[in-house]
Amino acid sequence: GVVTEPLFSQITVPSKKIYVGFIIENSPITIPVDKNAGVNAVSGSKTDAIYKEWADNWKVITTKAGGIYQRMNEAYKAEGKNPNDRNAKLSDAARKGFDVEFAALTIETDSTVFSAVRKYPNSVASAFIVVDRYVNWNEPVKAQKIYDLMSPNVKNSVYGKQIKNYIEVDSKTAIGAIAPDFTMNDTTGKPVKLSGLRGQYVLVDFWASWCG
Repeated sequence: GVVTEPLFSQITVPSKKIYVGFIIENSPITIPVDKNAGVNAVSGSKTDAIYKEWADNWKVITTKAGGIYQRMNEAYKAEGKNPNDRNAKLSDAARKGFDVEFAALTIETDSTVFSAVRKYPNSVASAFIVVDRYVNWNEPVKAQKIYDLMSPNVKNSVYGKQIKNYIEVDSKTAIGAIAPDFTMNDTTGKPVKLSGLRGQYVLVDFWASWCG
């Protein structure tokens, strides 16, 4: 078959617990699988090779993160708290060290992402990496900065357009921007327009109907 552009794809064989994620494009692609259902390196896609180069660096970071979380769980237990309890909180003294480590990992993550895009500004793999790390994790400022480094053809890819749309949508509610106008009924059923409150301090609280 053919694809209109490089796309992240998946092949799964649930009965054998096989999962392969890779970037497919119009070239012969080989995915070796041994008799024990072990998947070896995908080959034949230049775009996927670029993505995997970054993924290897990302794996180093996730391994470090896993170690931090494991030590955090031990810290919770040492304070007599359940690490699986969403309401449990570490003491400020214990949490401070972990916050420093996570901040360092964030810097390391940004370094690997920006380095990959600077190295391969003409590859769709770069746009996919940005979607994976910044769009999906709500980092509009970083997404904008790195989007500007991409070549026009990458910006015009499905992932480049996704980044652009994400940035444009976020800009409508960014800090300092005029809030989109809307009209809702107040508690008496009277329509109230947001722009009609201009000049006053206004708190707009969005909530779900099932929220306590």
